[in-house]
Amino acid sequence: SDLYRHFPDKDSLMRAVAARGFDALADAFEAVVPFASVARDGADAKARFLHLAKAYYSLARRRRDLWRLMFGPLGVSSTPPVGRPSTYDWLGKCLGELAEFDIIAKPHAEHQLFAWSAIHGVSDLQASPAVGGQQAESAIETQCALIIAALGTRSPDRS
Repeated sequence: SDLYRHFPDKDSLMRAVAARGFDALADAFEAVVPFASVARDGADAKARFLHLAKAYYSLARRRRDLWRLMFGPLGVSSTPPVGRPSTYDWLGKCLGELAEFDIIAKPHAEHQLFAWSAIHGVSDLQASPAVGGQQAESAIETQCALIIAALGTRSPDRS
């Protein structure tokens, strides 16, 4: 194929495709939560967190094969896009805003990993019978509410 002459091997091609997937995810995040913007109040911080999670869930639903590639061994080895935050940085930003308005405790690295794994998990399982046919919007709203409850202001703060 003509594509292969631009890449030294198939893995390089697949890494490039996965990197484009992360670019598309960053574009979706920027559309709903511009990285340079800030939450106005607690309700806005919650809404921004939910919008981010829905954008994540939506990409997983609409571009399933790309999603699998992005989070497979070739995708996760991709370097973050140059000149803009990584998609993981957006989650940290939203969690930080929730903490600023005392909706959750000050987030630590493991809190961010917990939130990401919960959102990623429901996004990855959406086609599975394990999700029980929940509507997309309902499933992600429930996950976000559970994350906020789990990271609530009464969470132990290790700082």
